[in-house]
Amino acid sequence: MRISCSRMIRGARIRATALGAVLAALIGSFCCSTAPPATAPPQPEVSAGADAPNVKEIPVPTAAEASWTWTTVDDQIRNYPRTWDFLRKAMGESGARGIAVAVCQAKSWLEQPETYLFNLGFADPGEKRPLDRDTVFPAGRLADPVFGYLVLKLADLKMFDLDQPLVKQLAKPMAEYPEFADLLGDSLSQILTARHVLTQWSGLADSRAARSRPDSAFERAAGGYFGYSSQRLRFLRMVIEEKTGRTLETLARSVVFDRLSLRHMGFVVGPSFEGRIAGTFEADGGGSPPAVASSFYASAADYLHFIMNVNMQGGGFANPYIGLPLHYPQTVIRSPSILEPPRLSGRLDLPPAFGWSIGWGVYYIPGAKIAIAGQRTGSTECLAIQFSQFPSGKMTAVTIFSVGALRAPLAGRVLREIAGDIKPPLAWLGF
Repeated sequence: MRISCSRMIRGARIRATALGAVLAALIGSFCCSTAPPATAPPQPEVSAGADAPNVKEIPVPTAAEASWTWTTVDDQIRNYPRTWDFLRKAMGESGARGIAVAVCQAKSWLEQPETYLFNLGFADPGEKRPLDRDTVFPAGRLADPVFGYLVLKLADLKMFDLDQPLVKQLAKPMAEYPEFADLLGDSLSQILTARHVLTQWSGLADSRAARSRPDSAFERAAGGYFGYSSQRLRFLRMVIEEKTGRTLETLARSVVFDRLSLRHMGFVVGPSFEGRIAGTFEADGGGSPPAVASSFYASAADYLHFIMNVNMQGGGFANPYIGLPLHYPQTVIRSPSILEPPRLSGRLDLPPAFGWSIGWGVYYIPGAKIAIAGQRTGSTECLAIQFSQFPSGKMTAVTIFSVGALRAPLAGRVLREIAGDIKPPLAWLGF
């Protein structure tokens, strides 16, 4: 396979100013804005290496890029040329056609963060479209943190009630929702709230095939323990759209995407994504209804920007307590994988104290709290991770998006190179 990066968009460094010192001390605080890089020493040589014979025409980093550094979770220094060289070698070994990586780090809560972007290879199987910072990937379950943030913002704006049962917020009698008859026909639906749905306490089965009760969408009453379900997102989406009189995409555009300047993110494939989607996907003119769990698109750079503004700066809540479930576990995870039912006994290969916040799997290692989300399909890997270290206050966020018929998983290798051994539960996520 030929991978050429001679036309790629080069990595960018973005400086930022920390905002909200009080909130920063609680959940970490920073956002970013563009500034030119500082002068740096002469650039090093970066060779292709014998273990990457198919990687050609890779330009070496510039002199400025050669000076850019960050540290791993165990304070090992990483630099831009080393990671650049690692990425292009890993692409050749894994079979990836293209990879987009974004890294942001602040050494403390009050220090200015720095962001580094890597975009290598191509966005399409025919290798005609160089992958750049505007390339959009089908990102699957990375929709969950965005959708969760949107619903919390609606609650903060007093447009939606997180704790009122959803059936009491319906605009029509339950009999007029045939798509959700097996959900609404069960008495357990009477206590189901948006908070249950967002924290994966809904008690709903993920699919008809996964049900133990064929006549009901519920496996158990809401509350208790983690159980991932895409049906609960569809139901909550429908209730929100009815209550607000606006589609999910329209709400997300006004409340989240436009406010945070996320031009390359959406629940619907619209005309603005034309020619920018990684893989074989094409724009459908925005006519397809969003399914949340399976219909979500983002660039690696925009998703990192979302993390920085929402998870690390605080998200701009008038009532900051409404946003706290984005950061701390709300549900204990006892599932062998994200799509399997809980196992209440027996050994599980999961991090200690592994739980689910709103949209993120959250776990702890000595000296750090880590949040992770992502999905791997046949042709793409999309992984997002953030971690805060204490007592130093160092904060790091990483997004890794790749495309291609992968011969071997790529995201885990890249994450270890960039962040060190943070023991991510990638197998639980399906990587």
